[in-house]
Amino acid sequence: MIGRSERSRRLAATLAAVGLVLTLALAIAPAAARAAAIASSVTGFTGGPALAADGRVILGEHRGDGALRILAIDPRSKAKTQIARFAPLADPLGLSLLHLTGTGGVVAGTLDTAHYATGPGTITGSWKPLYTRTLTLLPSFALVSACPQLPNGLQALAAGGDGFVATVGGGCATDRSAVSFRTATGSFGVPALPEAGDRPDIAPDVIALAADGPMAAWVELRVPVSGQGPSLEVVLLDVDTQQLLLRIPLGGFVYGIGLGADGTIALPDITTCSIRVLSPAAPAIRAVPLPAGLCPQALLSIGVAGDRVVYQADGGYAVSDLQGDAHWLADGAGSGSPIAFDGTTAYVLRKDCDADHLLAIDVDAAGAPPPHPAHALSTCRVRRSGASQLRISASGHLKLGLRCPAGCRGTLRLVQQRGGHLERLAGSADYAQSAGTRALAATVAPFARALAGCAGGMHVRAVLYSAADEDVVSKRRTLGSYVLSSRSRCRRSGGPPFAAPLPAPRP
Repeated sequence: MIGRSERSRRLAATLAAVGLVLTLALAIAPAAARAAAIASSVTGFTGGPALAADGRVILGEHRGDGALRILAIDPRSKAKTQIARFAPLADPLGLSLLHLTGTGGVVAGTLDTAHYATGPGTITGSWKPLYTRTLTLLPSFALVSACPQLPNGLQALAAGGDGFVATVGGGCATDRSAVSFRTATGSFGVPALPEAGDRPDIAPDVIALAADGPMAAWVELRVPVSGQGPSLEVVLLDVDTQQLLLRIPLGGFVYGIGLGADGTIALPDITTCSIRVLSPAAPAIRAVPLPAGLCPQALLSIGVAGDRVVYQADGGYAVSDLQGDAHWLADGAGSGSPIAFDGTTAYVLRKDCDADHLLAIDVDAAGAPPPHPAHALSTCRVRRSGASQLRISASGHLKLGLRCPAGCRGTLRLVQQRGGHLERLAGSADYAQSAGTRALAATVAPFARALAGCAGGMHVRAVLYSAADEDVVSKRRTLGSYVLSSRSRCRRSGGPPFAAPLPAPRP
């Protein structure tokens, strides 16, 4: 028979063991629920994420051949469905720029074809829009309009709500002074109002557009011909009734606009570390101060659902209610991503050294401040590994060692240079690897194999274009010089002419 003290000791041991199991379970379970990568891409995501009515996440993905496809991803099963695909551009200096919007209704977007500007009188790294397509992705794929470059470099804006698509400039308009709506029963437009009083204005421009549920909101910019400076107004429309619910002047500039299905508008203010909010129920603009360290930054999009706002802070993402109770999102380090928010989960893109990741983040789980600004991808270092003397095989390949402490991805080119300003391509390879050291297999051009068979071999430089860089066109890194040798018969003539450096590969 067990005594009372022995029973007490065993009970205490049992409770301690149960407590340990529960502690471990609680420690593990939230980590899985806090943030999860539901999709990854080595070649790079773009344009999203946006939310469809069926709960799938919509975003674009660059392909290695220069094509662009648009995917619908189920957050639960992680199943991917291709909605649309656009062929590679013929222009070697061209790029397709995709922007998608949607928060549970129609998923709409714009696809701009742009040309990388080079030569005298251009700004290095600048893009010149050439062609704009406005389209809907879900519930059905359709081309809304196709336009040449809009005047003065204007670009179309589009947003989808419940059963409607709102566009600005999407109908090949010559300006952005009106918002056009297409519904299942017809179409209509809402012009921006001129400035009241006796001061004439330049035609007002709609500079921001959002839609959610039956609501659409936009910001109008007016520039007087003379006198006072520019002015801004925020407008809210109930698309079902075509009734203007709000038209309110704004002080200061607008760095982004978020809209909830109930008509709540959120305007983060980076100058005062606050979020300005207004709604049909409380139309007066109210500043919601945020804690120090959680100030909003310049934004691509803001997620609004219920009484919470998900926004971009310094190096990551944060959530706040309409009283300013805010915290960091867990494991959400990143910058520059649009935000899709359904009230409980925020979907954002995070660029890592080895891949782009689509994250599903539980907004109720508080996270720590990001360790560093995520836009500075200084950790994506690539180093050479192995000898600088490389042998080309009979099949025209060689192996070059790369050391990537945090992983890496991109394109490597072997170039022969002349005069310091001219070069020609001798070989190339796409690379994508996790952290560590790998041997990269590169394909070498026939002329380079022949030249490498001559005495002394062929001298080349290895140039890297990292896919993790935000601007892969204007930035390139070098791994230094290599000497190539082969068993091919020596021939010093032939091959492409030396020319200016080639543009970076499309992402």
